[in-house]
Amino acid sequence: MAENIKLICFDLDDTLLTYKSWRILNRALGIPEEDDIQMWNDYNEGKISYGTWNNKILYRYLQHIDATREGITKIASRYTYANGVRETIDYLKEKGYNIVLISGSFDIFVSIIAKDLDIKFFKANNTFIFDDKGRLQAIHDNGDDKLAKVRYLESFCEMLNVTIDQCACIGDGANDIELFKKTGHGITFKGSNIESDAWKVIALLLTTMGQMNFFKRRILKMPERELMLFQHVMIQINLWKLLAWLINFQSAIRTVQELLLLENRNMKRINRFQ
Repeated sequence: MAENIKLICFDLDDTLLTYKSWRILNRALGIPEEDDIQMWNDYNEGKISYGTWNNKILYRYLQHIDATREGITKIASRYTYANGVRETIDYLKEKGYNIVLISGSFDIFVSIIAKDLDIKFFKANNTFIFDDKGRLQAIHDNGDDKLAKVRYLESFCEMLNVTIDQCACIGDGANDIELFKKTGHGITFKGSNIESDAWKVIALLLTTMGQMNFFKRRILKMPERELMLFQHVMIQINLWKLLAWLINFQSAIRTVQELLLLENRNMKRINRFQ
């Protein structure tokens, strides 16, 4: 990545994930889609403030049996990454970039994702407050997402001794526009509503070439026996077809292991590589 970039800031919803976290939580805690859309439209059109929007959501949550720390954590733990997310984060870490996650989502969810991806610097704009029995009591926000995200990034920059113009921000929504303006290095996805505000527009998080290079580096770190068997399998399977199946490294290993089980039935073939 050019422009002397030292820090990469990721959005969460529809960026690292394939969906909006609030929408999933709202459905799970009893808010119908039509009500959810109406509340969002009222906020987006300036009819209600960010705080009022949160209070309306909280009121609906409190009527649901799963509005507890345990219940919300279970809901938040069922997530799906966009293709190439784990590889992208690992690749950027290998290149020496600081990785930051800043989201307008809620703290429980953001912390789960950050822990899973080993992102040490993260911030959610909404914090859930529970009583001593674990029941949800309040949602604390730090103001409108757009401006709050900028404040969080500035704080991380100071902490990591990075200037704001050395940051690139990857996101897809209106609450990322101020970050794009502040850094001058906003990156969004083709087809998003904020393409015109972006420094760069990409189709995927990790390009095909980036996936191949990362994949090859990981293969070289395989134990000798697994690498030897993998090489044997690759002789018999078209590489490009295999790469089309292997969206991430974990699925690659699982697929290769399944193939190796079949290969082990014919030890004579394996011995040729020993």
